[in-house]
Parts: sequence; structure tokens; C-alpha cells
Amino acid sequence: MAFDFLEKVSLETAGGSWAIAWSNGLFGRTSGRLFGWLEASISPLLATSFFARHSTFLALFSACLLLLLSPFVGTGLNAALVLFSFACMLFDRLVNPPATPSRPALLLPFFLVVLTTLVAVGASPYLTASVKGVAKLAIYWLAFATFLWNLRGKKAVFLIGALFAAVLLESLLGLYQYHIKIAPLALWEDAGAAVQLTRVFGTLRNPNLLAGYLLPVIPLGLAGFFHFSEKAFKGFALLTGLLAILGLGLTFSRGGYVGLLVEVLLLALLGGIALWQRLDPSKKKWLLIGGGLGMAFLFLLIFQLPGIHERLLSIVATREHSSNSFRLNVWSAVFHMVRDNWLFGIGIGNGAFTKAYPLYMISGFEALAAYNIFLEAMVEAGIFGLLAFLWLVLAGFGRSLLFAFKGTERLWAAALGASLLGLMAHGMVDTVFFRPSVQLLFWLILALIIRLGERSPA
Repeated sequence: MAFDFLEKVSLETAGGSWAIAWSNGLFGRTSGRLFGWLEASISPLLATSFFARHSTFLALFSACLLLLLSPFVGTGLNAALVLFSFACMLFDRLVNPPATPSRPALLLPFFLVVLTTLVAVGASPYLTASVKGVAKLAIYWLAFATFLWNLRGKKAVFLIGALFAAVLLESLLGLYQYHIKIAPLALWEDAGAAVQLTRVFGTLRNPNLLAGYLLPVIPLGLAGFFHFSEKAFKGFALLTGLLAILGLGLTFSRGGYVGLLVEVLLLALLGGIALWQRLDPSKKKWLLIGGGLGMAFLFLLIFQLPGIHERLLSIVATREHSSNSFRLNVWSAVFHMVRDNWLFGIGIGNGAFTKAYPLYMISGFEALAAYNIFLEAMVEAGIFGLLAFLWLVLAGFGRSLLFAFKGTERLWAAALGASLLGLMAHGMVDTVFFRPSVQLLFWLILALIIRLGERSPA
């Protein structure tokens, strides 16, 4: 019964019908004709073109470069890297067209997210700001298409390797910042806190943002140790996962801790089931012992950090903690914004939000976003935008669950599902989901989930 529901939500049982509808639809026919015309136009040039002979390498290299540099560069350069990688992907698509048209899973919920976003732009009272917002969002959609193209088959290992390398560097930088007791760039803690913390932020200049960046990679690194076949990559994945855990712990990000708890519980449950089914009966007791020791080590590692108890207790301190009180005031204002704009929302992006929010905010509590990704989706694109986004997330998680229980890459699928829900959990109490370094990982994880069932990444 549960599997039937997951298959329906993630469109696993409707793939053929949606593929036919997509091919016969206006967009499918138009895009097919356009690519056909472009392929015919450039085919005479391909025989002598150096770039055509190396188009696959260029597409893969540009996507790896994007993942490797994303946390170390600003928003503008991130956008430039996405556009460059998308252009390389399109060129490779023209040079090496797929034998059969690609109609990936999750196509319908993704299309509805795009559609409801465009409707929200058209209905926005802040049209100029909303157009700028959707232009930024479109950059991530292009990155999503780029990841989908480059994650086919064995090429996926290079993208995952580039991501792990970037995360490893950020984690090591965080450890160094903690060692030298780096001064904060802003006030990130309640003024009345008993313990003065050293909160690391890497190159991202904000500890909550660093936590949001490290968070989705932790399950991938830990699962990669069991999933990947090559010993060098096994060690690289495990090292990345462990250092990312430590780096996240040193951010003292409460939202990051909530997301980590969600990931640990899901990975322990789904990953444990996947490993249990793979192991010989004689080795199953070692899985239980190893899993128990691993979780104990994880929590001991984090709880040994000075001030960690105070940070965790502050999660339930409600109005007694300044950042909690701030979020509660922002959410109260956003609920009133949603009440007045529930159908189509106010428009897309923080530009539209900052124009509408002052009309509702409690004096002295300015904000650039809703501090909750689901409230943000509804206040920007209305009820239909929220439902489309929820479907996309639920479909992605449902597909990962299906493969975690029934597929050939069960542990990897469990890690992807844990990463996705960990991002959602953190995003419910913070704004980091909408920053380039984190948003790109969201679309990468969805692309990896879509590619489940194809050839193993390594």
C-alpha cells in the first residue's frame, strides 16, 4: 500500500503516459524541432571542430568546476559558472544527441513549479522586483538541467568527487578558524549567552550558511564509504563525511543540528535496512555494533564542544532567546502576508519580499525572507506554488524511498533521501536554502535521485 502511494506520487507508474504527453505537447514538439534544426545546421562543422571532439569533456569539466568553486565565489560568479556549464551542456547535447529523448522522473512537479512561479511573476504587484527574482531562480533551473545531463553513467563520480573536494576544503578551513578562535563577522549569538562561542563560517561568511552547505553532503559521504567500489574513493568519501560532521558541529547552527538529527535518523533506519539485506548473517552483528559505536561517537564528538548544551536547550526557549523571538515575529508577519496574498503570492525573490514585508512587520524586526522555505514558497507564489514545491520534494523523497527498499543502489538512495529531508528540516527555520551554495546542492540532489536506477556512480 505504501509503495503504491510512493509510486503514484513520484510518477513511477505513469512514466509512459507522461512521456507520450510530453512528446505530443506543444513544448515537446517545439523543442524537438528546434534541436533537430540546430543539429542539422552545425553537423557540417563537427567533423573539423576541436571543441566538438571534446564536447563531453567540456560539459563535464564545466559542471565539476561549478561544484568545486561554488562555495568560494560570489553570487555573480556562481551565475556565470552556471551559464557557462549550461552552454557547454547544450553544445554537447547537439554534438552527441541522446539515442532516445530524455523524459526524466519528476518532470511534472518540476514543470508545475516553473509554471506557478511564472504565474506569480505575472500577478505580482512588484513586477520589476519579481522579474529579477525569477531570473535568479532560472539560473538554478539551468544548473538542474546541467546536472541531469552530466550525471549519466560513470560520469557521476567526477561531479560527486568535485563536490566532496569543495566540502573537504570548507571543513578544513572551519577547523582552522576554530583553532585560531576567529572573531565573528556579525552578532550570531544571543547577547545573554553564558558561553562565548567561536562559530566557524568558512568562506561563506555565515555559520548557518556553512552548516546548510555541509549538511546535505554528510549522508552522501558516509554512504559513499559503503557504496563506492574503489578504495581510494571510499576513503575520500568517509573523510569528507566525518570532517563535514565536525565542521557542522563547529558552526553551532541550531538549524543545522536539527537537519543533522533528521539525516542521522533516516540514514540509520533506511541505510541500516539496506546494509542488513546485503550482509552475510555472520556479519550482521558487526553492523549493529559498528552502527551503535558510530552514532555514539558522533554524539560524543558534538556534545564535547563547549556551549553545545546551551545551544540545544535554546531551541525550545521560545521568546527567551533573541533569535527565536526574532523568527517568531517574522513568521507572524509572514502569516498575515499569506492571508492577504494566498492565491498567487506577492511575487518571486527577496526584492519583492522586502517591498511587501514592511507593510506587515513588527517594528524593529526587519527581514529579507520568511525564515521558512514552505512559508517562503507560499508567500512568493501562493497556494499553488506551495503545493507544486511540496509535490516536487515529496516526489523526490518518495523516489529515493522506493530505491532504498527495492532498487539496486539502496544505501545511496537512502543517503539521497536523508540529504533532501535534512535540507528541508534546516530550511524550516532559516534562510540559507535560497543562497547559491545551498540551492545548487538541492537541485544536484534531485538530479541524483532522478538518475537512481541507472548505472552506479562509481
